[in-house]
Amino acid sequence: MSENNITTPSQEAPVTYGAGANITALRESLVGNSSDRERVNLLYTSIFSDAAPLMVGRGWSVWPQERHGRRMPSRVDGQVVRWGEYADRLPTEAEVRLFCREAGNANVALALGFASGRTFAIDIDCMDEQVSARVQAIAFSVLGQTPFVRIGRAPKAALIYRWSDRSPRSRSVKFRDHEECALEILGHGKPLTMHGLHHVTGRYFMWPEANPMTSGPEAASLRPEL
Repeated sequence: MSENNITTPSQEAPVTYGAGANITALRESLVGNSSDRERVNLLYTSIFSDAAPLMVGRGWSVWPQERHGRRMPSRVDGQVVRWGEYADRLPTEAEVRLFCREAGNANVALALGFASGRTFAIDIDCMDEQVSARVQAIAFSVLGQTPFVRIGRAPKAALIYRWSDRSPRSRSVKFRDHEECALEILGHGKPLTMHGLHHVTGRYFMWPEANPMTSGPEAASLRPEL
């Protein structure tokens, strides 16, 4: 998708990055206020057009994702978004503007990898609360306590980390004593839904600690050399 073939009506307010994102004064006043984290979640998470400019400005490589079925990339400018390239580069301002205009109410998905600050994720896919908590505790003890913990369908959780030398290999592991549970390592080039409505529960994805709209990937814990 090239910037050269994207046209924007002159009367359209520009999409800007970072703290100057084109959002209401109320929403902007909440960014970075730790006492209002839950309110920030509720204001932003269902609207790509509000969240994406902030996130890209902070170094997250995001793209619009449908909420239902197979959660495919949204259709933009008559085509399904080819999101794979965003693992290696951030979307341009023109691309973000187009995404916001044509898929403004889509979920926000992340292309994990180099472009998003060399990030990867540990996805704890387990509905047993005790097992999920134990796995998260083990991850914290081995990899460090990252502030980026995404909750979609609790007690399932996804933890975002950074790598320093190379991305961990993506793979899925079943638990011997809990076959209904799995652990996924999502490395470079894998998608992760960040904001919006969960496709099963219909509830917002939540970030109890750091929120990717107010903190960049550099805040994620750096995986130690193993």
